[in-house]
Amino acid sequence: PVFYHIFFSIFKSLLSSALLEKLKFYGSDGWKEDLLEIIDADELPAFLGGNKTDPDGDPL
Repeated sequence: PVFYHIFFSIFKSLLSSALLEKLKFYGSDGWKEDLLEIIDADELPAFLGGNKTDPDGDPL
């Protein structure tokens, strides 16, 4: 993703430093743990690391 780095470099110059401190970018690891610190697992569908199911008990 060279395009991503170029785009973000341009985009980053438009953002305030306070906002940049709040942003966090994830690869394929680490995001589920951080997400579950913010949102209860019972409110998240299984494909996002949660436990939420549909009315039939199937994972969402």
